[in-house]
This record gives sequence, C-alpha cells and structure tokens, in this order.
Amino acid sequence: RQPVVWLKTQFAETNGYFSPDSKWIAYTSDESGRKEVYVQAFAAGAPASGGKWQISTKGGDHVRWRRDGKELFFVSTDQKLMAVAVKANGASFEAGVPQELFDARNLKAVTAAGWTLTGDGQKFLFQISQDEASAAPFTVVLNWAAEMKK
Repeated sequence: RQPVVWLKTQFAETNGYFSPDSKWIAYTSDESGRKEVYVQAFAAGAPASGGKWQISTKGGDHVRWRRDGKELFFVSTDQKLMAVAVKANGASFEAGVPQELFDARNLKAVTAAGWTLTGDGQKFLFQISQDEASAAPFTVVLNWAAEMKK
C-alpha cells in the first residue's frame, strides 16, 4: 500500500501513538502556542476527520496509552508524569482531569523514546543518560520475595 497523510497542518505534530484498539491516535501539537497532548480518531487509509480532544491542560508531550486504552500518560512541561482517565465510545471520546503521578525532573532524559510503562500503568521504566546512571547506581533484585522467606 501507499502511505497516506493522516494529519497535515501548519503546526508541529509529533510523538503520535495508536490506542491499543488502533482507533485513536494520541499526539503532541504546538497549535496552542505550546506543546499539548491531543487525541483524534483514526481510520486506516483516511485523513484525520471528526473531533479532536485536548488531553493536557498546562502543556504536555511524550504520551503513552495504558494497554486497556482507559488511561493516557504524558510528561507535563514542568516535567511531571501525568495520568488521565479516558473513555472512547464509538466516535465520542471523553477525558478526565490530568492527575500528577510524580515529579520526573530528576530523570533529565525524558524523551519520546526514553520511557515506557507496564500494561496496567502501575510501573514505569525510564532511560537515563550514562552520566546520570554512573552518579546513582542501583541494583535490581530478582525473586526478592523468596529471599525474604529465608
């Protein structure tokens, strides 16, 4: 098949991610004058049409979906990891109020490809720079529950 332009505007739209059911795309746009997170419906082979919902309220980027599609996560402009409950029903989409999960400023390397989360949205993995990694080493202990019983 040939590629099809899905969204073309005068603004910078970046970091798009499909919802788990592939019916929605969450992305970042600077159309408001700063980066904000938006969601629009997606239909294969067709340009963007229908409604658009702004998810972030005070700036945002680097959006991710929870595996069940009921929550979005993004990094705010002040480097807080945010969560938003969402509900898709046919062509309608609802988003709750963004809630701060934790401060990610100390991670310094939060980029579009630099983080991920577990399917249930309860654990997060961040890629950090080598300099930062050598300054604060950590140890991953596997099977720690079994060690506790000894």
